[in-house]
Amino acid sequence: MVGWIMSIFWGMDMVILASYKEQGIPQQL
Repeated sequence: MVGWIMSIFWGMDMVILASYKEQGIPQQL
């Protein structure tokens, strides 16, 4: 039941990391 939630969070994380890598901005909390 929580699998889809984790998959969504994982996808969002991957998109965020990709955008950071493309912009070359260090990851900040």
